[in-house]
Parts: sequence; structure tokens; C-alpha cells
Amino acid sequence: MDLKSDTLDDLVEALRVLDQDQDSKLSVKELIHSLKNGGEAMEEEEIQEILNDTDLVIDGMINLEEFAKTIYNR
Repeated sequence: MDLKSDTLDDLVEALRVLDQDQDSKLSVKELIHSLKNGGEAMEEEEIQEILNDTDLVIDGMINLEEFAKTIYNR
């Protein structure tokens, strides 16, 4: 069992909770709303910084697995 892999899988699963239509993608708006209003709320500037540091936004959508990898490897 690979602990790093399990932890990444857990992060992906946590993000899937935000994926209302279960297409493994989140809109930027959905993500910003969820992160701003979550348990440990993030500022919109903080969220935009993460998104700007990545190449994950295509047509306003974010691939959950790629986003999780980016967060995990920060």
C-alpha cells in the first residue's frame, strides 16, 4: 500500500463531493464558491493564485484529478 497514493486518492475523493454532476470536472465558479464557503474558507485571491499557477483550466472547467495532484505537490 502506497501512503502517498492513498492520500492523493483521498484528496480526489474529497474534491468529488463538490462535483455536483459527477463528470470529474468543476467549474471555476463552483470551486471558488466551495472553497470560499468551506470549513477553512479561502480568499478568492488565494484560489485564483492556485489556478493561475496551473494549466488546469480549460473552457472554465478544472479536471479534479489534475487539480488534486497540483494541490498535493505544492
